[in-house]
Order: sequence, then structure tokens, then C-alpha cells
Amino acid sequence: MKTVFVTPRAGLQVRDERGRAIPAEGKDMARTAYVLRRIQDGDLVEGNPEQRVQAESAPEPEAKPRKGRKE
Repeated sequence: MKTVFVTPRAGLQVRDERGRAIPAEGKDMARTAYVLRRIQDGDLVEGNPEQRVQAESAPEPEAKPRKGRKE
């Protein structure tokens, strides 16, 4: 079966067919109807494994303070 390297769109946590979260750094997955539908919907981004190395070396954005209840 053919595979495709995918990453979740920024800010999303996408699960595979078995309910496991797809890591933010991406994963090789079987090219199934489910995966192709997630790509078409924009939940997953098709890429290549070299992007994983670039993503790991990129600095992470700073966390913004939450509004609302103060502790």
C-alpha cells in the first residue's frame, strides 16, 4: 500500500483511524480514504519527511497569557 507523509494543520490535533493523535512533527501514513479526506478538508497537510527536520529546529512561539480567571 502506498504511503504519504502528513502533518496536522497548525493548531489542530488530528487523530488517525484508530483514534491515536498524529504527532505535530508528522507521520508516514497509509494512503487511505480517511487520510485523503483529512487532506482534502485541510486538517492534514501533505508534505515530505525533510520538513520534519526543519520543524524540529524552528523555535517555538511564546505562549500567550490567558484571559479570564486569575489564580
